[in-house]
Amino acid sequence: MLEIPGGEQYGGIFPHSNTFDEGLGKIRPGKATITLALDGSGDCATLREAIKSLPKAGGSIYIKEGIYRISEKIEVDIANVHIFGCGKATQLLFDTVGEPNFTFSTANYLTMSDLYIKQTDGTNILQIDANSFAVFRNLWIDGANTKGIYINSSGAGFRVQNCLFVNCEDGLGCDDSTKAIITGNIFKDITADAIIGASLADSVIAHNIFDTVGGKGIDLTNAGCDTNTITANIFETITGDAIDIGDVGATGNIIADNIGIKGKVTDSGTDTFYSLTNHETQNHIRISSESMKAVGGSHGTAGVINFLNFRNAQDDEAYFTWMVPFRRKKDTNVKIILRWYYTGGDDNNDCEWNLTFDAVKPGDDPTTGTISLVEVKTSIATDDTIGETTFTITGTDLENHDDVGIKIWRDGSDALTADAKLINVHIEFTKDKQGEL
Repeated sequence: MLEIPGGEQYGGIFPHSNTFDEGLGKIRPGKATITLALDGSGDCATLREAIKSLPKAGGSIYIKEGIYRISEKIEVDIANVHIFGCGKATQLLFDTVGEPNFTFSTANYLTMSDLYIKQTDGTNILQIDANSFAVFRNLWIDGANTKGIYINSSGAGFRVQNCLFVNCEDGLGCDDSTKAIITGNIFKDITADAIIGASLADSVIAHNIFDTVGGKGIDLTNAGCDTNTITANIFETITGDAIDIGDVGATGNIIADNIGIKGKVTDSGTDTFYSLTNHETQNHIRISSESMKAVGGSHGTAGVINFLNFRNAQDDEAYFTWMVPFRRKKDTNVKIILRWYYTGGDDNNDCEWNLTFDAVKPGDDPTTGTISLVEVKTSIATDDTIGETTFTITGTDLENHDDVGIKIWRDGSDALTADAKLINVHIEFTKDKQGEL
């Protein structure tokens, strides 16, 4: 038997008749579901009246389609309440000056769904204080002057799912909460930050879209923002950081498989784990001087540093071959960075480095490929100081898994009056996929 507190006189079941006998002639005492309508077809005419009519054990309020203009603060302070409507056809328009429009205090197991809520005045649209296991689903949150939804010291297990936050200053604020699920939402035209987490822990932020955000996409602000998983989100047109972990005391977070965060992650946290699918990072391959084939020059050692010597007034050459990694982001440029030094010459004289390459793949004839001149670099360095010379290969000239032959040589007629000693070559590329190659 279904037992509902307060309904013992009915054997634990509330009656659901069409008899109206109290409160404007439209309230059935003890009814677990109340209908709110503008056309007189419901049980109540105002949202405040509907909430006051709920039994202490909770219940549900169905708000029929229509535009409900609300000029008073709405408060819910009982648990087990479900407020739902007809999607965007049910519109709650608040002009509550200087107040959160809708507050929920110690109201555990709250659910709100399928409503359009717009603010013309006020602070936060929905504010949840000291609640656990609140659920917000399929809501349109429009025009918040502060935060669209503010989860304040709300314990464990809240969920914000499949909501649209639009034209808000901040989208979602989460303070002192754990085991939250924030998924499937769209944050569009947000003036400041889309999601702000303060002491948000053990939570999942996944499958959200951030479209035109004036501040940060996800901002985990302080110590205690621990062991959260941020995955499979899409960031488009973010002015600030896509993701900001703002405190060294935020530990053990995971950032995985997000799109659009290249150069837009600030991580001051500790032990953050990155899974790199669709996460763009700069990667390096080092080619040591001793692995290169020398023509004219010779290998040597300075202390414990190996080098390949390119003689003064000689056209010495070096060759090596490398494979373009599968994990390189398609069509992105590749940098070839030479690290070298000289001893005994005049400071600030030019050393002229040259680089050519040929890219081949299975089925090509490597003896007839086109040799592409990248560029000639004139570099100035100081005696006994390591310098860098950078060449760029245009990304569209390479395909992933190409074998690329590189030739480096020094023009013997340059102005440097000393041998140039090549230590190694760094190949730098943008990675956006997992993989060993």
